[in-house]
Amino acid sequence: MGKLEYLVIHCSATPAKMIVTKAMLEEWHLGPLDLPGGRVKYRGKEYPSRRELPKDLLNGKVIEQVKGRGWDRLGYSVLIHRNGMKEIITAYNNDDIIESHEMTWGATGINAISRHVCLEGGGDGKELVQFDDLFTESQKVTLINYIKEQRAFVPKLKVAGHNEFAKKACPGFKVASFLENNLL
Repeated sequence: MGKLEYLVIHCSATPAKMIVTKAMLEEWHLGPLDLPGGRVKYRGKEYPSRRELPKDLLNGKVIEQVKGRGWDRLGYSVLIHRNGMKEIITAYNNDDIIESHEMTWGATGINAISRHVCLEGGGDGKELVQFDDLFTESQKVTLINYIKEQRAFVPKLKVAGHNEFAKKACPGFKVASFLENNLL
């Protein structure tokens, strides 16, 4: 738990026509992760095998049959759909504190001081291009408004791409250039 310092932008790295849902993100993030030697990580804990997993269901699916990252929480607070709809997927208060229940696993090392927003789409996420090459005008408007909304609570909020904290192309564009062209 800490003071909100960063708004980190991500993409779902999915094809342009693919609709991403909260349920899909839950499976991708919360589903068990296979580890070497047959072990499995689920909800942050390790199990000897998939057969030893709890008899949980995730979106109606037996957890043993789901594959994901093994996290105990989602990676994002907000999902911005291609039609511009903003969906809150991890509830948070509109203040400058990241409380434990608001924390998401978007970028290692800064999650306690960050809020993470995911843009639906982004293609394969292997190289950096222009925002407009990957996302819709509706997403752009929603993202700009969301950044302004968050800066109303935290005027010195730093906005960055996931690629600034990890060796990834995500969100697929240079956030600094996007901000310069759209917010300054």
